[in-house]
Amino acid sequence: MSKGTRPRADQQWPDARFRPGRQTVFPFSQLPDWVGCAPITPGAKSLYWALFMHVNQERRRQSGDMKVWPGQRRLLAISGIKSPTTLRKYLRELEEITAVDSETGPNPLNTMRKQTIYTVHEVPEDRYTGPRSMDEITDPQQGAQEP
Repeated sequence: MSKGTRPRADQQWPDARFRPGRQTVFPFSQLPDWVGCAPITPGAKSLYWALFMHVNQERRRQSGDMKVWPGQRRLLAISGIKSPTTLRKYLRELEEITAVDSETGPNPLNTMRKQTIYTVHEVPEDRYTGPRSMDEITDPQQGAQEP
């Protein structure tokens, strides 16, 4: 087999030994398949990640609490979204697919200001009709028949 070519099904990769990757004790956030496959913009997916990064993992493990309340400036900085208007547009996309719920009310630390609390969902509601996994996305090449 020449370098750079894929092996046939009956062949092995030349160096098929298991190599562990770098592992960390740092927290990380995953994008659920159903959000990654959803018909939403990359900016909305980036916002989901930014919100998920704020989930307190201890509260999540103990009680399932997925509420977060990062400020708008912080979300803009983490997600790379350029404006509050665009952030709100992406939030609407996430709410439409049931990935996030939001509620705005008075800030308990400063009642002259408002605070938005987001609930991040790892699984879709039953009413979600989009793809839930990679298996549900049709590969354009699958439909092609061999000559």
